[in-house]
Amino acid sequence: MDSGAYNGINPGAVSGHFVNPLHSLEMATTDLLQGLAVYPGGGSAIRLEVFGLMGNLLAVDEIYDDGLICAAVSGIASFSLYHVTEMEDVLGYDDIVFNDVVAETVPEPGLILLRASGLFGLGMIRRHIA
Repeated sequence: MDSGAYNGINPGAVSGHFVNPLHSLEMATTDLLQGLAVYPGGGSAIRLEVFGLMGNLLAVDEIYDDGLICAAVSGIASFSLYHVTEMEDVLGYDDIVFNDVVAETVPEPGLILLRASGLFGLGMIRRHIA
């Protein structure tokens, strides 16, 4: 899969999620997301939060003023990049880049139950044999 980039200016937040480039309905993950945050007035906290497939928070990076903001952790499925304090000016994001994305599948709840019952059955058989 290919890596990618986003360049733009946004009056609020930038957020998104990763999808398989070959099948846009399939989720995907990456292991690096970074960007340059530029705030003309300075002095504002800028925060990057990255989340896993199940919506769990994986990592947070926060900077003040201009600078590089980054999260390098396995399993990044979505992200949110925003300024923490209210601002009247526009916050610019430049060169938001990410590593190659890997297609991920989220198991269906029924499949999880089937696997759990199979493991339970194996445990019961082992218990009776021992």
